[in-house]
Amino acid sequence: MDYRDCAEQILKEVGGSENITDLVHCMTRLRFTLKDDNLANDKKIKAIKGVIDVVRSSVQYQIIIGSDIDKCYKEIMNIANLSSAKPDPQAASDEKRKHTVAGVFNKVIDVIAGSIIPFQMPLMAAGMIKLLVTILGFLGVYTETNMTCRILSIIGDTCFYFFPILVAYGAAKKFNCNPFMAVCLAAVLIHPDLVLLLADKETVTFLGIGVTSATYSTSVIPAILSTWGLSYIERLVDRSIPVWAKSIFKPMIVLLIAAPITLIVLAPAGIIIGQGLQSLINIAMTKAGWLTMGLFAGFLPFIVMTGMHHVFTPGALAAFANGSGDNLLFPALLAFNLAMGSACMAINFTTKDKEMKSVASASGITALFGAVTEPALYGVVLPLKKPLIATCIGSGVAGLFIGLMHVKSFVFSGPSLVSIIQFISPKGGANFIYAVIAAGIAMVVSFTVTYILTRKGEDKALTKIPIKNEAETRQDEKAVYMHR
Repeated sequence: MDYRDCAEQILKEVGGSENITDLVHCMTRLRFTLKDDNLANDKKIKAIKGVIDVVRSSVQYQIIIGSDIDKCYKEIMNIANLSSAKPDPQAASDEKRKHTVAGVFNKVIDVIAGSIIPFQMPLMAAGMIKLLVTILGFLGVYTETNMTCRILSIIGDTCFYFFPILVAYGAAKKFNCNPFMAVCLAAVLIHPDLVLLLADKETVTFLGIGVTSATYSTSVIPAILSTWGLSYIERLVDRSIPVWAKSIFKPMIVLLIAAPITLIVLAPAGIIIGQGLQSLINIAMTKAGWLTMGLFAGFLPFIVMTGMHHVFTPGALAAFANGSGDNLLFPALLAFNLAMGSACMAINFTTKDKEMKSVASASGITALFGAVTEPALYGVVLPLKKPLIATCIGSGVAGLFIGLMHVKSFVFSGPSLVSIIQFISPKGGANFIYAVIAAGIAMVVSFTVTYILTRKGEDKALTKIPIKNEAETRQDEKAVYMHR
């Protein structure tokens, strides 16, 4: 695949570099913030070789590429010189006018996703290192006197401990404020002296105002709120002081205002919001965990399509950091990913269309072994519809079992057949065995239902018409004309 050609075509069809205010990418998607979404041509972008699909939201224009996302992203950044791209003030102003409930909800999801997605790779690396330490413990290698293992444990914990700093950097790009000021502000929350001060039984005050005692390491929402507050404070200070004083006094004034507000109001509010969301999840899982998990896993294909699954990421990260294990998002993703991959593998057996066989098998392998489901979801399951029904059934049934057995994930990693070891509990037990059984249920049920629904190879829904670009279309039209 010619990544440069793909990048050039994408850049042209989204309205050119001048229409881009920001561009980031996750594991499979290019996430554009465009000045004018209407300039992006969905039909032509979908026809570009290498593009799987296009997803529009109120805050982002997303182009699904797949596992080759990094190469395509780098080519676009190089061609358009976007390394110094800044959000457009007018676009930001227009966005602020979207005060509908749906608009606000989409914005919240976008901020949470945009703050976490950029550093998924170090999170996965840290999670797998923590898992390695756990396995070494089972083997009897890890001991308090083994310095190598202890250092490995520290390496694995570091990313989670300094999580507020990473979140603040990602959030700064979403709120269009200085990322290094955001990082500095987040670092205040986990400064060793402040941690000791807030851990003291004595009341801590600043200018006579009480400072809430809390622990902010591994937290997500406090860092997002502090960066959000910083973005307004920066603009307020910038408008309030003369030009000659900005380079000298502006940073100091901003931090002097932002830090106390963060410590007294925003960070504690973030802790309350995070604990509130987790409490709701815990109540649902306690009252009817099997039903909650079954419904969540069954509807996860639609939740992933909207990006709403990112709302549950902060709770999962907190669970990983404190060692309790995530009992919702990642176990449900195990059921979803494997059900999706198995549905694609079933299509590979039932369809007679050679191109669909190729797409289905490749997408199935990617979902089953790489935990990347976008190619399967948008390239096979969603267009054919019947496999989507089978995926929901397979994922839902596996989710019911997961809820009944209280299966937990202990590592931040996309659940797949390769990374299923993330369900090994540091305390031992049958959690891993239950996860393997759940994986088997998801695959068998999804494959079987898909096969039954699509076993008649003549079903028209199994024929996927390849999308061609304009040049290919003109050649085909010319060939038909010459034949006539």
